Parts: sequence; C-alpha cells; structure tokens
Amino acid sequence: MNDSNPALIDFEQGLRHCDQQMHTYHAVLQAFCEQYADSVLFDHSAPDQAIIHELHSLKGLSATIGAQPLSTAAATLFHNWTTLDKSKRTNHLVDLQVHINAVIKQVNHYLTQNC
Repeated sequence: MNDSNPALIDFEQGLRHCDQQMHTYHAVLQAFCEQYADSVLFDHSAPDQAIIHELHSLKGLSATIGAQPLSTAAATLFHNWTTLDKSKRTNHLVDLQVHINAVIKQVNHYLTQNC
C-alpha cells in the first residue's frame, strides 16, 4: 500500500459521515489512529469470537472515516473467517495490519495538513 494513494481514504466521504463538522471528523480520525496505531491489531492466538468482533468494529470504523477499501477488506475477512484455515487467517490478518498502517499514515498526514 502506498500512503500517497488517494484510494486508501476518501476524506470528503468521512467528513460527510460527520455531517461536515470538521472538529468532529478530526476527533474521529484521531481516535481511529489512537485505537489502531503502534500496535499489532490482532492477537493471532485470541479466540475466534474476539477476532471476529474486532474485524466487525474495524469494518464500521473504517467506513466512518472514509477508508472504504479497508472497510471492505475487514468485511470480507469477517464474512469468510470460519471458512479459512489457520495459515490463511494469519496471512489475511498480516495484510490487514499493513493496510491499517498505511491508512493511519495517510490520516496522520491529513491531520498535519488540516489542523
């Protein structure tokens, strides 16, 4: 994922989700970064239900901030989780973490430029 790729996040869409309230949107973006930055999101040894819950949360929060590709990736993994073997689950979680990190990088750049 290239952090300069505008397809990672649509900031205008995210702002619309916050009723064009820039202060609210910035707070949501900051909360997203705080929740997902500087940590491995998924504990691969966690129970399936915990991971499924986290995927569902990520799906919704990503859509809210305008990161539709990340939301779609989380939704796909959420829906397919029980059909994947352990190796594929791990690979998908690693890919998802890379995607999250790229979105966070782009969000941080946006916040730096717009605050």
